[in-house]
Amino acid sequence: MLSAWLLRTAIFMVMFAMGLGLTWKELTQLVVKPGNLLIGLLAQMLMLPLLAFAMVWFLPIDPAYKVGIVLLAVCPGGSTSNLVNLWMGGNLALCVGLTSTNAFLTQFSIPILLQAALWIFMSATAQITFPFSEMMLEIFLLTLLPVALGILVKPSLGALAERLQKGIKFIAPALMGLSILGLAALRQNSDNLLSASVLLWLLPLMVGLNALAILLGFRLSRRLGVRARGAMTISVEVGLQNTALAILLAESHLGAHAAVLAPAVVYAGSSFFVTLGMAWWLRRRWASGGDW
Repeated sequence: MLSAWLLRTAIFMVMFAMGLGLTWKELTQLVVKPGNLLIGLLAQMLMLPLLAFAMVWFLPIDPAYKVGIVLLAVCPGGSTSNLVNLWMGGNLALCVGLTSTNAFLTQFSIPILLQAALWIFMSATAQITFPFSEMMLEIFLLTLLPVALGILVKPSLGALAERLQKGIKFIAPALMGLSILGLAALRQNSDNLLSASVLLWLLPLMVGLNALAILLGFRLSRRLGVRARGAMTISVEVGLQNTALAILLAESHLGAHAAVLAPAVVYAGSSFFVTLGMAWWLRRRWASGGDW
């Protein structure tokens, strides 16, 4: 419970800090010119699940691991993607739009894609349901509300707004890291999911999926005309998945197959560092060009 509250506090702080760096005009541009948002949703909701299905199709691994990897890929972007974009100077308006829109749409796409994975790899079915009202409330409280508060109070804070944003950049990741590592450790200890041999091959696989998703997300965005800064924002959203939701869905609907949880547990411990490193590399490579 403490880890969960630490994570929610950190998410609220990050989204508030993003609001301090935004204006209403930047957000409304997502509605007026939704091209980048639609490209980001295409990468997140179509490209990434297809990549996961293709990756596990030929792998000689337990079918439960295959379902777990697909489950992770069909979940919305994780909250830590907002922190990485805040650190790396990503397109904050696009980041907020992708986070909230993707979280809403995946409530309809996850049941379909997860059922497909279960049928293809395990010849099984499950009744996948979402607490719709709770999810909508969480999107509002942890995404839209803190961003709106940040935009509203920014004029009255003056120069303090920038110092406050910088402070949050250091405080929030500490809280977020403690909570994520705590949740992952508790899950491993309670279910004994990961032996040394399983971790030895599952960790490179999840790092590979993470890195490949980022590279393909960036390349797809660039090919479709997105500037490098926006493409980096999209690739970070694609690269960091909501592992907490993946674990919750696996526990709620696939409890008989504990191994389904393993990919999300491994991914939770590695994806932030992989994504942060690759985002830094993309920024360093492209920020000096005229197309940033």
